[in-house]
Amino acid sequence: MKVNHFKKIIGLSVLIATQASAVPWCHKGTIVQVANVNWSGATTTAMAGGITAPPSVADEDRYQVFHATNNYCQSYAGGGGPIWWNNVPGAGTVSTIHTAPYILTNTVNDYDLSMGVSFQCKKCYAIPPLVAIKDFKHIAPLPGTEGKEEYEEVVRDR
Repeated sequence: MKVNHFKKIIGLSVLIATQASAVPWCHKGTIVQVANVNWSGATTTAMAGGITAPPSVADEDRYQVFHATNNYCQSYAGGGGPIWWNNVPGAGTVSTIHTAPYILTNTVNDYDLSMGVSFQCKKCYAIPPLVAIKDFKHIAPLPGTEGKEEYEEVVRDR
């Protein structure tokens, strides 16, 4: 009886370990910037003012702006491409990246909603990155230079 119980524990631990492997967000997919947003101080206050921070949060405005920008970016979530493509982790999800002001992105000083915010919304698509293929044609070399690569010219066929 104990042997079967031991086998179940080992099987479950292997299953959990494989699911917890560190695969980066949007691995084998394409990350596309779907929005580049700049909110003035008044807009930031209007968008984030209704969000209530828990009592344990030291900087309430920072908490509010992170949630408001995340809520905005989530409007772009879903529809990340074909679901059968390479099991891309996070396909259809959106990541919020704050770019300004400096006090929000790079310091621990008190951020105020009146400072405004700039951020980007980046979405994970399950489709692999597209590769551009351009058609080229060889131009005949000048007389007397045939067969010498340094004299051949390759131009894009228009």
